[in-house]
Amino acid sequence: MKKTLLLILICTLLLSMSSCGKSNDKTTANDSLSKSGDSAGKADSAAQTATEGDTSSGTDLSKTSSAEKNVENTMKRLINATDGVKIESLTVMDTKNASDPNTYKVYAVVTWSRKHSPSDSQETIQTYSDNIASAADTKLGNVAELCLMWLVPNFNGTASITYENTDGMLALKEGTFDSSFGGSADGTTGSGLNSSGSALNTTVTQSAITN
Repeated sequence: MKKTLLLILICTLLLSMSSCGKSNDKTTANDSLSKSGDSAGKADSAAQTATEGDTSSGTDLSKTSSAEKNVENTMKRLINATDGVKIESLTVMDTKNASDPNTYKVYAVVTWSRKHSPSDSQETIQTYSDNIASAADTKLGNVAELCLMWLVPNFNGTASITYENTDGMLALKEGTFDSSFGGSADGTTGSGLNSSGSALNTTVTQSAITN
């Protein structure tokens, strides 16, 4: 009888231990699944954040590129509309000015093919430059600096006219004509824009300004 009771107790104990083991295994498995799910969720969240960051950056770059292209195309149209002028190169650069964003610097090298005397050429080039700057203000309004380098094959002359945005408009900053124009090589200016930004005779064609 004692042996039978002892055997029953041993069987009961073994069954109890087996049940506890299975319970622990289930708990451990559930914990592992939970941790795995948390890790996967964090990974998905990080991937989504990175994707959103890339998309935002791409959008900003696209906007910048589009704005620069608009400035480039507009300036090309205005310069090409000027009589006897051919663009050799044109560069648009973002000013990277935090206090005045979305403003640009424009540098253009142009050849003027008309044959006039050096003094008449100087006056004409200055007037053409003034009108291009005035048209840039009208059509764009976001050009912080405009530099026009003029090449005159007729007498191998070179001139550089620079405008800077002052009080919201491009105003003449500096005009330099080399000695081929008959003046001093250190810089002689012709008409130019005055401090208020007004221009002289309009030489840029009407279609370029109104289109």
